[in-house]
Amino acid sequence: MSAEVKALLGEAAASGVTTSTFVLAAATPRAREVVGQHQTMVLSAQDSATFVDQLLHPAPPTQALRQAAARYGARVEPLSE
Repeated sequence: MSAEVKALLGEAAASGVTTSTFVLAAATPRAREVVGQHQTMVLSAQDSATFVDQLLHPAPPTQALRQAAARYGARVEPLSE
C-alpha cells in the first residue's frame, strides 16, 4: 500500500475508528455484492424455459452414460436403508 493511500485511509478513519475498522466497513458491502454475483446465474426467458424443459424432460441416457454408471456402481457400495 502506498504512503499516500495509507495516509488517506488514516485520515478518513480519523472519525473515531481504527483504519482497519474503517476499511472493513467500506469493503464488506462490496465483498457481499461480488460474492452474490458469482453465486447467481441470470438467464434470459428463453434460456430459463429451455433449462426447465430439460429438467422436466431429460434426454434418455446414452450408451456411454449407462456404461459409466455401471462402472461407478461396481466401485461404490450401495447406501444401506
